[in-house]
Amino acid sequence: MLTGTLNNLLETVCKRHEWQTINSDNNGCFKLTLDGITVELFTQGNLLLMDSPILTLDTDLEQRWQQLNKALQLMLINPDIARFSSYCNKQKDQLRIFNVVPSEALDVAHFEASLTAFVDAVEWINNQLLN
Repeated sequence: MLTGTLNNLLETVCKRHEWQTINSDNNGCFKLTLDGITVELFTQGNLLLMDSPILTLDTDLEQRWQQLNKALQLMLINPDIARFSSYCNKQKDQLRIFNVVPSEALDVAHFEASLTAFVDAVEWINNQLLN
């Protein structure tokens, strides 16, 4: 069972970055939504694991991606999408990805910046828990 300390640290990080408040559940899992993509993380003991997040698209984003997919097969891929796809392919050993190629409407650079900030926040939380 997770301690209240972890939830307090999650709340602090969310306020700092103006993210929605997240609470981890008793199964050691919590979710955070960034730019229409949900990052689901697990814990081991009271530490957060970053080696196997599950990324899923929200319904609207997934529908837009499916609509674009056929057209994208017939045209050059948007550089942002190609860059994000390349990033995902490099991370396949660590990430379990379910249809996580964003549509052209998604600001990939903003998502990557958000995810980087989130990873930094997780490291900060783990450091607080270890000290």
